[in-house]
Amino acid sequence: MMDGDLQDWNVLSDEFKGSDLLLGNGFSRNFSDRFSYDSLFSEFIQNTDQADKIKKFNTTNFESILKDLQIAKKVNDYFAIESNELSNIYEEVKNGLVESITKLHPKFDDLNAGKLDLSSKIISSTFRNIYTTNYDSIIYHIILKINDWHQEDKRITKFSDYFWGDIDSSFYKAFTGIQNYPVKKVFYLHGALFIYEIRQYILKRIRGRNDSELLDLITESIGKGEIPIFVSEGDANQKKQAINSNGYLTFANNHFRDETDSLTIFGFGFSKQDEHILESINRKRRRIAISIYRGSQSQDEIRSKKNEIESKLNKQSVEYFDSTTLF
Repeated sequence: MMDGDLQDWNVLSDEFKGSDLLLGNGFSRNFSDRFSYDSLFSEFIQNTDQADKIKKFNTTNFESILKDLQIAKKVNDYFAIESNELSNIYEEVKNGLVESITKLHPKFDDLNAGKLDLSSKIISSTFRNIYTTNYDSIIYHIILKINDWHQEDKRITKFSDYFWGDIDSSFYKAFTGIQNYPVKKVFYLHGALFIYEIRQYILKRIRGRNDSELLDLITESIGKGEIPIFVSEGDANQKKQAINSNGYLTFANNHFRDETDSLTIFGFGFSKQDEHILESINRKRRRIAISIYRGSQSQDEIRSKKNEIESKLNKQSVEYFDSTTLF
């Protein structure tokens, strides 16, 4: 019978050392309450006077809406049909995305430096590959920090996210799909605010050779019409459709689906909207450690949460731990 206890991570740390790590929104919320929003799209749709028209697209994917508007405008141009309203809605959606990011996403200097350092050390020393459903920049900064440490101490293993191809720009790296070096890997299962599809390339926005704030570079790119690849919200089928329509997202999710090693899950909500993630987990039998935030929850509430999670997992071997004992 399921109990209402949560283990300390230290009890599980040896067993799950070298496991893969799946990060959900709870990981980002650990850094800032500003990540407690439902989604960037929810924030946008509540603050636009074009909401009724935009809802007709029946999607919460900014990229999909903006692409459809671009196509519609191009068709109108072919037939010399006036497109002012389409152009206005396009600008409204594009600017709404920028405003939502600026309002909800903390800048690097606003993050707790000590917490960022500690989380980076834990990830570097404890886990293998990282899979994240978050589309913010937290993991970007953590990987950058770990790779800087690698330059000083080669015993620290680098992380790579397959964006290392050179193009004619100092502000982008191209996705390659090949990684033959001895590195740990990072996969953005729902994309990220710093990943774009520009012409035939899937690119990651980087800071280049300066110390520019990444968030400023992201909003600058969006202002130029370069829309990030990220799956914001919507039901599981909508998320699947968005993933299957993009080469990088398909690549990342296929990697996660095919993993067989032990897995630590932190800050993941196990919601109905993320059934596609659960399907991937349930394809193979794995040892899994799952975080639960105790807070003020009673033993009965913890027990109920465990039962809810177990009902969604296919006979996996699961341990539960108090999230505050890891990060």
